[in-house]
Amino acid sequence: MLLGRCKDGNKELHVRPSDVTGRDTYLLVEALTFTVEALSGLPIELRPDNNTTDMKRLVEEFVKHDAGLAHS
Repeated sequence: MLLGRCKDGNKELHVRPSDVTGRDTYLLVEALTFTVEALSGLPIELRPDNNTTDMKRLVEEFVKHDAGLAHS
């Protein structure tokens, strides 16, 4: 799966089908979720809040497109 901008320049999620493992989206959601949890444990002054916020948004978008991920 490759992510990028739509041709019209929107920042909306654009997915190109190329599922390397057969469960790419699940693995990305899991990795992002663990990363957000780890970063949330850092002292406040060391937290990359913009990145964490964007990671949460990515997880939400993945789950919106595949509701089964919410139960994984």
